[in-house]
Amino acid sequence: MSNPNLKIVSISNKNLKKELMVSSNEVTSLRNFLKEVIGEDILIINTNLGLDIYYLGVTSHEELIVSSFLLVTAGIKKERNNFYIKSLNSRTDVMLETQIFFRRLIKNPLLCKSYIKSLSNQLNEMPKTQSKLLKEMVCLWKEVFFKMNEDTGIDKMIPFLVRFQDNSYSENNNPVLQHLIKAALSADRIN
Repeated sequence: MSNPNLKIVSISNKNLKKELMVSSNEVTSLRNFLKEVIGEDILIINTNLGLDIYYLGVTSHEELIVSSFLLVTAGIKKERNNFYIKSLNSRTDVMLETQIFFRRLIKNPLLCKSYIKSLSNQLNEMPKTQSKLLKEMVCLWKEVFFKMNEDTGIDKMIPFLVRFQDNSYSENNNPVLQHLIKAALSADRIN
C-alpha cells in the first residue's frame, strides 16, 4: 500500500468578505463527518480568505469534501460555481501553492496577522491525535519558508511568526505541537 501524502482542498468565495466562510460549529461538524468517512485526520483552517481542508491520503477526496462543504453551507443558498475550488494532490502542488500563499501574506501584513491569529487559535483547538498531519504540514511550511529568497520580503513575516510562536507556547497544552513550533521557528533556522 502506498504511503499517504498531504493533500489540500481549498475553497474560497468569489467575493472576498471580512467574515469566516463558515461558523466554528459548522467547521467542527464538517471535520467530524469527513474524518469518519475518509478515515484519516482532517484539519480545517477557516479564515476570511477561505477554507483549507488538509488531510493525509493516498487518493483524492475532493468531490466528497466539496459536496460536504456545500451541504454545510446550503443555508446560504450558494452553489459550487459561487466558490473557487482548488484541489492539491501532490507535494509539489502543495509546495507551489504554499509559496504563492506566503507571498500573498508578505504583501499584506494585516492579512498575515489575521491569518496567523486564526491559524494559531484553530491549532490550539486541534486534537492531539492529529500530530502526524500537523507534523507533515509544519515540515512543508518550514521547507517552503526557508527556500524563499530574502528579496521576497520574507523577513517581514518574522515578527508575526515570533508572535505565532509565543502565542502557541503560552496557549497550547499539546507538547507535540509545542515541539514542532519550536523546531520550525528556532533561531538556528534563520539566516
